[in-house]
Amino acid sequence: MAEFKNIIGHSKQLSKLSTTIKSGTLPQTFLFIGQKHIGKTTIAKELANILQCNNNCKNCSICTQIEKNGHSDTYIYDNIEESFKIDDIKKLQEKESQTSNSNYKIFIIKNAERMTTPAANSFLKTLEEPNEKTIFILTSSKPEKLLKTIISRTSVIKFQNIKKSEILKTVKKRFPEKTETDINNLFKYTNKTPGEIISLLKDVNKEDKFSKNIERFKIIIKNTTFSKKFKIIEELTKNKTDDEKAEHKADIKTILTLLTTHFREKLKKEPQNVKKNTNTLLKITQTGILLKQNVNTKITLENLMLEI
Repeated sequence: MAEFKNIIGHSKQLSKLSTTIKSGTLPQTFLFIGQKHIGKTTIAKELANILQCNNNCKNCSICTQIEKNGHSDTYIYDNIEESFKIDDIKKLQEKESQTSNSNYKIFIIKNAERMTTPAANSFLKTLEEPNEKTIFILTSSKPEKLLKTIISRTSVIKFQNIKKSEILKTVKKRFPEKTETDINNLFKYTNKTPGEIISLLKDVNKEDKFSKNIERFKIIIKNTTFSKKFKIIEELTKNKTDDEKAEHKADIKTILTLLTTHFREKLKKEPQNVKKNTNTLLKITQTGILLKQNVNTKITLENLMLEI
């Protein structure tokens, strides 16, 4: 039986999965729990590779198709911006009932807590009467939002935070051209999870954009004039095309995340300023909520700048 490859950390969890696979008595539903970007979906895909390919070779058509979400019997639901509705479950159930040409029919549902209540209830019925060769792999960073009856029908595997030394070792090996400063910057200004860091390093455009947003973030938190802060807001809200609008929306989300991380750290380090930093964090959170609604983005962000 093939082994898991190119996974950072999680040796205990991978060992448990390998033992389960070798035993030949697979549970029909796995639930991977852990914080975002910690590797849950990557491991779910690796598990699918092992079950479908038998070798997890990374080179055959099966492995390539799974990696590109194009395998006929491996379905990956990873549109995490959308809720998972009952119509999505009905389509899943229809696919599950079709004849399989592979070892299994595998359904990977990322952030399973996205299921609406009707969808979750319908999915529960599927779990109660699954086809013999069907495997469900659910991932969640918020398992408390899942139905307890769904959790009770799964094999739960909890993934913990990975040590910085483990991530650094792998990152340096995969990206030898990156300097120590490059890598340490990513650790400083991200959530320090392997998925997020490797995603940035693999995509030069992403990394460049992230670096630019770090510079914007630094200007915002310094005691600079409001005119400099408002200039950044002007850049982020001056959209000429739909693509530019989407790009700036992602930039704003990144900057709000950086600000949240920054003020959470200040909350820990500055007990004398607890009230001030708590209020700022609340304002950042409220800004994020408002921006998901039909509000004026420029005015909303300018109001935030007046609080920072």
